Amino acid sequence: MCIKIKQEKATSKKVVEAAAAAAAAVVVVVVVVVVVVVVVVESRIVVVVVVVVVVVVVVVVVVVVVVVVVVVVVVAIVVVVVIESRIAIVVVVVVVVVVAIVVVVRAEAEVGETY
Repeated sequence: MCIKIKQEKATSKKVVEAAAAAAAAVVVVVVVVVVVVVVVVESRIVVVVVVVVVVVVVVVVVVVVVVVVVVVVVVAIVVVVVIESRIAIVVVVVVVVVVAIVVVVRAEAEVGETY
């Protein structure tokens, strides 16, 4: 049982790393958009609006990612403690990873639509 919990922690760490990479990608896109707006438009009002929108979107993405990671960890612990089945753990991890990817892709699509 200890081995299963350690394996699940490693999987959760991978999910967190993937979420961090997605958040970093969003931040890079935001910085590029802000630089383009500053160089092309040279309007401070537009820059302020873009920065506010970007900050809100990044905060929402980070909150969603954190919630997904917490749900993954809680579900994994419940599965390990209650069921103790490797197949169930694999199914739960796959479902959660797919959900996390869909959430991140949707968030990035919304960022793209905002601009």
